[in-house]
Amino acid sequence: MEIKEPPLCYCTGTTAAKILDLIEQGKNSLEEIINTTGATTGCGGCDYEVAKLVEQELNKKEHVI
Repeated sequence: MEIKEPPLCYCTGTTAAKILDLIEQGKNSLEEIINTTGATTGCGGCDYEVAKLVEQELNKKEHVI
């Protein structure tokens, strides 16, 4: 049985895994993630969590040598 990850953004169903995949594919800003997924554009309840995840992951990429 597959366990599904709960979405970060319930309005669009966007999961953390989807955001991480997009960053791996070359999306390199919060704006690009929002434009691709629609996350944060519904009720706004996920704004902080989505922004925090994107910032953390982009910071990791900047520090990879």
